[in-house]
Amino acid sequence: MKLSDLQAQAKALAPVLRDFVSKAVSDLREEFKQMLDDRDQELRSIFSQIEVPALDDIAREASELIDKPADGKDADPEVIRQLVADAMAENPAPKDGADGEPGKDGQPGEKGEPGEQGPPGESVPVEEVQRMVDEAVARAMEQAEKPKDGEPGRDATDIDILPEIDPDKSYPRGTYATHAGGLWRSHATTHGMRGWECIVDGVKEIDITSVDDRTFKVNVQRSSGGAAGELFSMPIVIDRGVYRPDHGYEKGDGVSFGGSFWIAQDDDPAGKPGASDGWRLAVKHGRQGKQGEPGKNGKDGRPGRDGRDLTKMMPDGSKY
Repeated sequence: MKLSDLQAQAKALAPVLRDFVSKAVSDLREEFKQMLDDRDQELRSIFSQIEVPALDDIAREASELIDKPADGKDADPEVIRQLVADAMAENPAPKDGADGEPGKDGQPGEKGEPGEQGPPGESVPVEEVQRMVDEAVARAMEQAEKPKDGEPGRDATDIDILPEIDPDKSYPRGTYATHAGGLWRSHATTHGMRGWECIVDGVKEIDITSVDDRTFKVNVQRSSGGAAGELFSMPIVIDRGVYRPDHGYEKGDGVSFGGSFWIAQDDDPAGKPGASDGWRLAVKHGRQGKQGEPGKNGKDGRPGRDGRDLTKMMPDGSKY
């Protein structure tokens, strides 16, 4: 059965199912309401049979169950003092707490009065100053950590240069390798091409494309990712056929004119070939050759059709 047939049947049965469910829910609601009414009627009948005593009687009976309080007496101060002492003894002995953070500096106070002028100082000889400086430097040198010799460096000839970088591998810092026509060095542990730097730029790729018949563009892709392009023209002669005055010519175009071959020396040369310096004669036409020997007679042709008598023909082609 197709999906469209199922959808049509479901659409036809929907009103019937909706009415059936609605009637079933309505009957169930009426039955449930009748059950609640019966339960309420039964509870009201039970409650009506219970005797409720008066509130005054309940209060009187409750007060008789409570013991009458006796007259109190003042507490003994010695007993209270002993209880407090025992409670304090159960507390753990306090420990010194950690120092708190230093507070913020207060506002500067008012400037005090100038003090009394002190006695004049004694002049210290230069030799004494030099001695004090030397002693201070010596004490500082004794406290300073003595430097250690570093590891010996490698000669340039000892550097290993890998033939090519594999982007799927990781290389340690200080590795040298060729890549894309250049020399690269890792300045950190590499991940793919991250961590490499090009220290000797080279040529990765050269692409030459044609612009027109004699102009080309050279695109150079550098190892480091840079690119440069340059246009250049080839000094070649291009045959443009028979000369036409309405055609534009460029330097190097060749045309035939007057039986000779001419080459344009400039772009848009003036005049016809031979009329200005813009054209150069490349191939001059040759002299006319001598008259050749008469050829042999050809074979006889096929016989023609019989002629018609036109003396008895009307202008419209009919005979009279």
